[in-house]
Amino acid sequence: MDATTWILSSDSMISIFLAFMIAFCHCSSNV
Repeated sequence: MDATTWILSSDSMISIFLAFMIAFCHCSSNV
């Protein structure tokens, strides 16, 4: 498995992780 394939296959996981962290930060700052 080359780097490009790995990045493409994990891109969705990274996006979900970033979205989760952003939502978590927003919730923490609101509280």
